[in-house]
Amino acid sequence: MLLATVLALGAVAALGGAAIPASAQGGVNFVLDSVLRVNPEEETVTVPVYRGTFAGSQVHYIVTESSNKEDAERRKVNYTPKLANALGTRAVQKVTRANGVVDFSGTVRFASTRSLRAGSDGTPPGTTPPPSEGDANYSPLITTGNGTVLNASQVANTSGVHDSLVSLDLGKPPAGFPNAAGEVTLGTFGGFYDGSDLLYLHMDGSSLDIATIEGSTFAPNLNSAPGLGPNDRETSARSAIIPIENGIEPRNDSERQGLQSFLANQGDPLNVTQTFPGKGGDRYSPV
Repeated sequence: MLLATVLALGAVAALGGAAIPASAQGGVNFVLDSVLRVNPEEETVTVPVYRGTFAGSQVHYIVTESSNKEDAERRKVNYTPKLANALGTRAVQKVTRANGVVDFSGTVRFASTRSLRAGSDGTPPGTTPPPSEGDANYSPLITTGNGTVLNASQVANTSGVHDSLVSLDLGKPPAGFPNAAGEVTLGTFGGFYDGSDLLYLHMDGSSLDIATIEGSTFAPNLNSAPGLGPNDRETSARSAIIPIENGIEPRNDSERQGLQSFLANQGDPLNVTQTFPGKGGDRYSPV
């Protein structure tokens, strides 16, 4: 069911001033302070990338949220206290850190190719190869056991790269981001919050169908995050995202929206988010 799907997103930018900007570029207000560059026409964003390990092999990942305010400010990412409500569940992967390098207990088998078509009635999923998939221990939410939860999606490892990855540059670590290994450019989706346009990352999902449709990593452990339905800041680690399945088509219609139109290659699904960083106090969550 779409409404029960858990996605790990990352709010990146607001178009038209929907958010209180930390910085701006090309008419786009950044919500995520760690954004290095954004291309609103191509819907791509460039952020720092970090080096980690899994079973002795190299892993690269991004960080977009932290449940600890001081840590979020230091990393220049979104402060999201609700993520701490997922501690003690399978939605949070336990990791270790040594000399600034995270050693993951779970990782992703990245799919080398992806194709997607609508089913006979125009709805998903149609026939597709399996998407990228996390193993039994993988979740993009991680903790070292210090009480802080990070949203740290893996974007590359020895099996391949995330479907939204456009480029990975490890030759020039960006200044001001300790332990960054370089930068990564990722594709985003356009959507809405409170009637305003936004761009957001689409990284992981707990539903096989939705992960396949979005080009996200299938991460079933995310479904253990508490708070399905309520948006309570004390108990929930989630916020809602509302997809439209059979919205208006075609591409040139100003009110086009929906999964069917996305499958028909008419544009982004234009989902609606319930919360937004910097808006609504501490109710925002990327999950």
